[in-house]
Amino acid sequence: MSLAELEARAASGDAAAQFQLASRLYQTGQPPDYSEILRWLRSSTAQHYAPAQCMLGYLYEKGLGLPRDYSKAVDNYRSAAVQGFTIAQNDLANLYYSGRGVHKQLRSAFEWYRSAAEHGDPTGESNLGYLYFHGQGTRRDYAKAARWFRAAAEQGDYRSEHVLGYMFYKGLGVPVDYSEASRWIGLAAEQGDPHSQGDLGLLYERGQGVPLDYVTAYVWYSRAMAGGVKAAAEHRKSLIHLLTPKQLDQAKTSLTADANQRRTLQQQPVPLPAAAFAQEAH
Repeated sequence: MSLAELEARAASGDAAAQFQLASRLYQTGQPPDYSEILRWLRSSTAQHYAPAQCMLGYLYEKGLGLPRDYSKAVDNYRSAAVQGFTIAQNDLANLYYSGRGVHKQLRSAFEWYRSAAEHGDPTGESNLGYLYFHGQGTRRDYAKAARWFRAAAEQGDYRSEHVLGYMFYKGLGVPVDYSEASRWIGLAAEQGDPHSQGDLGLLYERGQGVPLDYVTAYVWYSRAMAGGVKAAAEHRKSLIHLLTPKQLDQAKTSLTADANQRRTLQQQPVPLPAAAFAQEAH
């Protein structure tokens, strides 16, 4: 839909169009025109449109275009959350978890994360898994944690892939299974998570769940180092004396190809989803 068509629908009083227009202005403005964004958002929230309420809550939480006000963030998130809007349920849970705008209540955080998770939201599934894993707001239960991490991991959530792999490696809530550990950690590593890359390097160095392969281990350690994982440097250093000059050249060739690929990807525009403003990692 063109901007002109969207503006016409928004001006006619269409709450969804008003939110979509505000979201587009937020994403494309350099810098965003918050007065215009807020005008359309407030028209949409007056009609109790949940995505707009959630976005307004986010602006209050971050202090974007208006003074930061956690209490108003809570009010807006709650208005959207009770309508079943899962992004708002996660964001409201975050505020209960941290005690911003409300008294810190881990049980309330747990309930809102659970609501989002039960509606199939991967962020809610991941956050619920963490609460079960650490025993926050509920009893510690590794089996339930693994269940929710798996649900999120199957939707591509890299954090959950990493933790699920760790649980298979340690046998927490699931049987010890190095093949499953390497599979899930590998998926997260391929998404670019540096901690998973370091862990995958370790699995290749030890031959656990994957073939013993020092060259591949060296490559994954190097990728983790580029992402800021300091421990990977020590592991990579220990491998150098195990590699022949030919193997070391092979590893460096792979890393050069990595660098070229990163430059190619960075040149491509990255589209933002409609609700990107609230899709931060929590």
